Amino acid sequence: MSFEQFISRRISFSDSHNGKMATSVVRIAVGAVTLGVAVMLISLSVVKGFKQEVYNKIIGVQSHITIKNRDLNLSFETSPIIYDSALVSQLKTTDNIRHIQAFATKPAIVKSDDIIQGIVLKGVDADFDPTFFRDMMKSGKLFDPKTETLGTDSIVISQKLSNELKKSSGDTIDLYSLSSGTAPQNMLRARRFIISGVYQTGLDEADAHLALCKIRHVRKLYDWDTNQISGLELFVNDFDQLDQTTEQIRLQLVSTFTKDMSLLLVNSFKDSNPQIVDWLSLSDLNIAIIIGLMSFVAIFQMIAGMLVIILERTPMIGILKTLGANNKSVRRIFVYNGSLLLAKGIAFGNILAYGLLGTQYFTRIMPLNPDVYYTDAVPVLFSWTDFVFVNIGTFFVSVLSLLLPAIMISGITPAKTIKFE
Repeated sequence: MSFEQFISRRISFSDSHNGKMATSVVRIAVGAVTLGVAVMLISLSVVKGFKQEVYNKIIGVQSHITIKNRDLNLSFETSPIIYDSALVSQLKTTDNIRHIQAFATKPAIVKSDDIIQGIVLKGVDADFDPTFFRDMMKSGKLFDPKTETLGTDSIVISQKLSNELKKSSGDTIDLYSLSSGTAPQNMLRARRFIISGVYQTGLDEADAHLALCKIRHVRKLYDWDTNQISGLELFVNDFDQLDQTTEQIRLQLVSTFTKDMSLLLVNSFKDSNPQIVDWLSLSDLNIAIIIGLMSFVAIFQMIAGMLVIILERTPMIGILKTLGANNKSVRRIFVYNGSLLLAKGIAFGNILAYGLLGTQYFTRIMPLNPDVYYTDAVPVLFSWTDFVFVNIGTFFVSVLSLLLPAIMISGITPAKTIKFE
């Protein structure tokens, strides 16, 4: 332990200035650092958790990238493309692609007693990844497209639709849809389904309209062949690389026609949901403002605390200089002292932040309105990068700021300290 470190520790842990102004100022400074670090960690964890929650739910319902027929139809009544296994194999070799699945959508009406409700029937095939919807199930179970027998007409509906229709798992519902394709125009088709499960995502648009079934049911309503689909859904490994991956696929498929000469259109999640993407992007600006304000308050309080400590320790500074200590050595003493106070404030801030975050993570004690926030409780995301960024960043920036009040030590001389006393 160096001479400067020994003196700074004596200053930090001594009770010689109890009851003086420095004690209160130092406590306020440590409290400001504690509060600043806690607010920064909580803000980053909650905002990132919220963004992840919303993105995961929307992408679970839609997908990262969609490939479909390049037509001018903006409704859920889609024009088909041919499922091309060679094209799918080619897409799977693209960097960052995690999974590809086929789908088909068809608008329809469900009826129960005196209730009529419009829905979008989404058909899924054996390549469907059921992970997301299995996690969202409130009752019953999600049918398995890989093993379901041809004689089973299973459907999965939302909790909201279940409440409106007054139907639950195991009940039957009647579905009506206008035929298309080779069938006579405007011919209404009816089909009875068995509700195998009820899900709830918290996304109003999905919960109000989306129902899942086997893709063969949608093909039958369209009079499509067994190799016709509405499109392909692609999922990526790294969301941060979504734009690059989408552009890469667009370049691969530019002027590409399927076997039925349909021109393909590639859309990313960001293309389909620009308002949500912009809304969530604003949270990054909010975080930057919060971190900036909290850092400013913590640094300002530490500088104020250091100035008061230096003023109170002016006689000690004079004595050290009389004994031969130079300005650099004395400044180092007070920078070490400030660093110890900073470390204390940062440690308390971590204990406070992760105590509150852990309580919310395990108990979900702070609820939210899912109709507004897409989730029923404040989400929490723990990140080592945030921990390192906030703690190390706060420490080094604050230590650098302590050099400013330490400069005034150069102007303190033994003769002045006698007058000061």
